Amino acid sequence: MRNKNFIQRTILVLFFMLLVWHPVFLFSDTFTVENTMDTGAGSLRQAMTDADSRAGADTIVFNIPVTDSNYNATLGVWTIRPNSALPELTTDSTFINGGSQSLFIGIDTNPAGPEIELDGSNAGTCEGLLIKSSYNSIRGLVINRFEQFGIHLFGGQGDVVNYNIVAGNFVGTDATGTTDMGNGFSGILLYSGPKHNNIGGTSPEERNLVSGNGWSGIELQGSNVDSNLVIGNYIGTDVTGTENLGNDHNGVNIWSFAKYNIIGGTLPGERNIISGNGWSGVSIGHHRSSNNKIINNYIGMDVNGTSALPNGANGIGFGGDSTIVGGELVGSGNLISSNSGCGIEIGGCRGSIIAQNIIGLDISGTIAFPNRNKGIFVWNGAVNNTIGPENLIHFSKADGITIDGTGTIGNMITQNSITESDSMGINNVDGGNNEIPPPLILGIYPITGTTVPNARVEIFSDISDEGRVFEDVVFSDGAGNFTWAGTPEGPFVTATVMDADSNTSEFSAPVLTLLNYSVSGNINYYSSSNPVQGVNLNLNGLSAITDLAGEFSFPEVPAGSYDLIPDKTGELATSISAFDASKILQYNVGLIGFNPYELIAADVTGNDAITAYDAAFILQYVAGIITEFPVAADWFFVPVDYPINETNWYLAPNFISYSPLSANETDQNFYGIIHGDVTGNWLPMNLAFQQKNYTGTATLKFGEIRSTRGQDISVPLMANVNGEFLSAVVDICFNETQLKLKNISPGDKLGGYTVVQNCVEGKLKIVLAGFES
Repeated sequence: MRNKNFIQRTILVLFFMLLVWHPVFLFSDTFTVENTMDTGAGSLRQAMTDADSRAGADTIVFNIPVTDSNYNATLGVWTIRPNSALPELTTDSTFINGGSQSLFIGIDTNPAGPEIELDGSNAGTCEGLLIKSSYNSIRGLVINRFEQFGIHLFGGQGDVVNYNIVAGNFVGTDATGTTDMGNGFSGILLYSGPKHNNIGGTSPEERNLVSGNGWSGIELQGSNVDSNLVIGNYIGTDVTGTENLGNDHNGVNIWSFAKYNIIGGTLPGERNIISGNGWSGVSIGHHRSSNNKIINNYIGMDVNGTSALPNGANGIGFGGDSTIVGGELVGSGNLISSNSGCGIEIGGCRGSIIAQNIIGLDISGTIAFPNRNKGIFVWNGAVNNTIGPENLIHFSKADGITIDGTGTIGNMITQNSITESDSMGINNVDGGNNEIPPPLILGIYPITGTTVPNARVEIFSDISDEGRVFEDVVFSDGAGNFTWAGTPEGPFVTATVMDADSNTSEFSAPVLTLLNYSVSGNINYYSSSNPVQGVNLNLNGLSAITDLAGEFSFPEVPAGSYDLIPDKTGELATSISAFDASKILQYNVGLIGFNPYELIAADVTGNDAITAYDAAFILQYVAGIITEFPVAADWFFVPVDYPINETNWYLAPNFISYSPLSANETDQNFYGIIHGDVTGNWLPMNLAFQQKNYTGTATLKFGEIRSTRGQDISVPLMANVNGEFLSAVVDICFNETQLKLKNISPGDKLGGYTVVQNCVEGKLKIVLAGFES
């Protein structure tokens, strides 16, 4: 395989050398397009006619002035509108160089793309460019709105159409590469005979944008359409590769005997982005369209491999024999995710290989971008195909892999990572792979079991009942017994079996390998990192409590799914004061800001917002009018690892989930927060009564009063304050057998303060807070 790939890549290198050093290019004639007229001297039509009328190499360049009537100064584009089909290229070695316009004019007038646009709106029933010869190069053109194909390489009349280059063009969009102006049929068609042609290139300047067309983006069709290379293109996206501008049918369509074509390559610059198309990303529609390769493309994802641009059907669908999707070379795997159908659908073919692909994830292999149906679907009599090794097939919305039908047999599934499918990891249905029964695992440490005699058994670990981690291969003996003495990652172990005909089974029933795990951590206060003692932690019925150091541990936890939930009550009185209310009032008028933990502390109403009501409830609590806040819970606990900030604080969870618990978990730490303690001055019980130092003093004085029995009296209370005064609590005791409190009125100096009072059994408590001292 490696020697074969080396030979093929060597042939491609020689192909490029032929294109560069073909001798006719060294002695070419040049024809200059000087206007956007359809006919006459200086027109593109005349240049193509002149070039095609003579043998040998010809170069068509563009030098159209900005005074031309069809120059769009806003876009920096010159538009040529043919009134009929342009001349065919029937003699070899014509180079149409749209990029020459910016060289002659001295400035890149359209940084988004090519400067020369061919608009087929008036051309009638024809394609944009028809090529019936070899060694031609079409570069730097916008080709849109033709009734048929944008560019057509045609060898159906005995013409030799080989070694052409189509690069750096926008086919089916406007000149900005952001608007659909599709050609009526496919964007680029290679039909009936073209070989060794190159569509695209490894640099951004050589990239074709092929989007918005009425059929497929790029189509290879017919006998002897062989050994063509499609690399580095954006097919179905906009010019940035991040937005949908899909072709109506498939991104790339290969059918009717087209063979040995390569879509993509192992180098980053050879990758095609094939996303956003109406049907499949890549389709190979006939079993005799054989030996084609699909390598290192992003199919259904954007250019970064991190956002979804789904194709409307499958990522890849093929029926061609000996198709390779991915492969064994480093960098050959495709990213096939977020498509509306299956990741890959295989029907009616044999001898194909699917290896090293990422299916259902982003390019990092960590974030789910599910295909909306099966990960891989094999059916319709497909035989002797190989799925693996090293495919990641995750988060499929149906089965990870389905083998369907009595004639669909001998399909090898080996050494893949298959997990978190909505249905089964592997599903042999209606006779698929002869519905070979899966192994039966009988014991652990070592893994032992029974299956088909003299067969290949693959061992996997998974979080449930599939095969996330491939562990090893063993072989059953003549009685069907097998043993594996390794240590699985767990927590569950499964197995598949492969018989002598390569029929591969479904996953076996999972067996739990690790019986118990431990969960441990600590809880500290959010503002001071002081340990919080006496927090009760619940782990689905298991319980623990933090010690003096704030630490907790669950030493023996059976495998399973859990929520770790802390809870604590009390200790509010030593930490909540009128100054907490003052802080909220200052926050509300924009004088100070809160960090996300202070925001949680301030939200005593539990309404996910900080308002004056929160301050009022704190003052009522300090005055003794209420004993708890509307938020109900005294404490809130935020996981230390939660990415909390000032915009998502109200979404912070008060638990840690394990789905499932599959390893020993340490450092399961929380921050504790008392609702109402905005200042964060809570202290552990062993420190709570330490002396607190304050700045500033206040002297209180009652005014002198005289009265007789039964007479209403008014008692003025005056304070002489030295220092800032944002909040205060005043306790006044009186003999309630002689005095009865009727009313309290704040003086003029307290106009900016919120005042709450409470009188119980001869004790008057006045609590006030403001946002200015």
